[in-house]
Amino acid sequence: MWDSAWKIEKRNGIFPNNYDAVRLPGAFLTSAICLALLFLCPHLLPVSEGQGSAWAEHPQLSLTVDQKIDLLTPENASPSILEALQGLRKTIPQAESDPTRPVYHFRPLAQWMSDPCAAIYHKGYYHLFHQFAPNGDHITPELRMCWGHARSKDLVHWEYLPLALWASRDVGERRCNSGSITINGDGQPMIFYTSCPIKHKSARQQWAATGSHDLLRWKKVPDNPLLTVETHGGPRFGNGWSDPFVFQV
Repeated sequence: MWDSAWKIEKRNGIFPNNYDAVRLPGAFLTSAICLALLFLCPHLLPVSEGQGSAWAEHPQLSLTVDQKIDLLTPENASPSILEALQGLRKTIPQAESDPTRPVYHFRPLAQWMSDPCAAIYHKGYYHLFHQFAPNGDHITPELRMCWGHARSKDLVHWEYLPLALWASRDVGERRCNSGSITINGDGQPMIFYTSCPIKHKSARQQWAATGSHDLLRWKKVPDNPLLTVETHGGPRFGNGWSDPFVFQV
């Protein structure tokens, strides 16, 4: 990928013709700096749980695999998401036995994580919502992308919480993409996110959900979708518009 980018920039005259002659020393210097950091700052290296990790003392880590899955299971979970959560049964032990797995920063129990899509400090806790797929670690049509949820009092010790959002497949929703969180004018927590349809090449929509005051229980609003391409600018956005961010001015 770097070579492809270099060829484009060279063609546009951004890099000199003798760039090949200076690229190797630059790469060597970068490698030397990285090695120096590793030797001089050993605390930057990932460590195994139980070897200085702040998470090693968290009581949730001593639970059984089934108990850990229960931590993520919402009260009103759909059959589809309950099935997807079973994908963690084999992968949690695999992840925990990986000696190279980071243990200082937040990470899911196992499987796919991306897009920290909503973060908020609320009633004494730092809440983190993120893209999470319990039944896979790469993109496939069967991936059940939902919103994972955790909270912390110090941004070091994290508590796993039940999933906040998952696809309403009964109304044609395939996955819950990224979005944002806010407290509305009535003091009620609200999530705004992108709903991706099951139907191939259909336009994405912007949906919302309201939450309990402790942010632990969420319910999609009956007025969904709040925004569609037809009501918000037409086809200039295309079918892929995504990831709404709500803020107050």
